[in-house]
Amino acid sequence: MKTDARVRYTRMVIKNSFLELLQEKPVSRITVTEICRRSHINRTTFYKHYMDPLDLMEKLEEELLQSVRSLVAQKSYRDITTVFCDVLSALKENSGQYRALVSAYGDNRLLRRIFALCRDTVFPLICSKYPHLDSTQQNLLYCYITQGFSGTVSYWIENGMEEPVEKLAEFASRATIAVTRDFA
Repeated sequence: MKTDARVRYTRMVIKNSFLELLQEKPVSRITVTEICRRSHINRTTFYKHYMDPLDLMEKLEEELLQSVRSLVAQKSYRDITTVFCDVLSALKENSGQYRALVSAYGDNRLLRRIFALCRDTVFPLICSKYPHLDSTQQNLLYCYITQGFSGTVSYWIENGMEEPVEKLAEFASRATIAVTRDFA
């Protein structure tokens, strides 16, 4: 079923107002009244779409996670660079929303949730590249790689996502290879 254009517009305005507020203060301090005031809507309209600001934030995070989930599920990957590139592309495509959600007042667990989605794609690549490692070592290596990539992505976001996606993915991949060379 298609969503009416007015509904899409209303949700967009609410979302944008919320994301602006989220860059100013924590979600726990954002009120429905503030969102409504910025969105030029009434409270009844807000409550037709969301229960409260936390519900709104969860729905926005789920949108981002779904975009990464559908992107990763569509492909069969042979190398980690391509996975990195696709994840970065999905984040950049939704950069404003993503930046606000992981800002100082946002949800610092969002990036970990994204990597959890990628586990089914990335972990088999690690296992095939390092079959001589036992399962604990392979899991530790996965954690090490994703945490390093997470730090790289955080730095990229904080600095305006100016570095091209392909260049950053290649850098992260080369850094991963350099660090894991002794495991081969």
